[in-house]
Amino acid sequence: MTSAYDNPIHAVISDWCGTIESNVVSRITAIQSCCKDMGLQPLNTEASQKISGMTQQCTIDYLSSLNKLKVDKNQFMKYYSRYRQHQQTQLILSTAAKKWFTQHCTFCLFTNGTRTYINDNIKKYELDNCFEQIATSDEFPAKPSPAMLEFITKAINIPAKHCLIVGDHPFDLLAAHAVQAPCVIVETGISSPDDFVNLPKAVAHLETINDVPALIQSINAENMDR
Repeated sequence: MTSAYDNPIHAVISDWCGTIESNVVSRITAIQSCCKDMGLQPLNTEASQKISGMTQQCTIDYLSSLNKLKVDKNQFMKYYSRYRQHQQTQLILSTAAKKWFTQHCTFCLFTNGTRTYINDNIKKYELDNCFEQIATSDEFPAKPSPAMLEFITKAINIPAKHCLIVGDHPFDLLAAHAVQAPCVIVETGISSPDDFVNLPKAVAHLETINDVPALIQSINAENMDR
């Protein structure tokens, strides 16, 4: 594997939904069910892709905009919580990749998910002590704002150019570009290649986050040879 990036990578800052956990399709399915229960306009493919990277509040605001009415947040979350309990999710991050990230670089997380959701899943998947820094939309403006990445790079004291951002959504790429960090897009979300056509170029498009260690080793080896 070869790379076109000319700075060594010392940290990985990963998205959660669709990147570490396969949950985007189940989330959209739950939202579709909520829309049906509440008599809201069903989501087409474009709307589903937009919602896949949004926070809960932004999702509700977006649904309100689509339907030209104020969606009742409490009612929506009641339905949503019920449907999410019955949706299938699974961990994408392999044991081998997790071990490599934690042993060979500084591994961090930035997500538009809530702190409670992330904490519950860290416990569920036994990822305690896996991430050196975690930034969520509870504490920072949501992606594509670069605020979470700015906080993490400062907290770990590693320049953004040495931090590889990993995500599945255009918001991840835009946030990375804003801090001038390299970004890898993985194909485990619902975004299509067309969604990235008019955006800054990613270092690579990979099948899953589990392919990232080999890419980093290639990048770092090439930089040692220069």
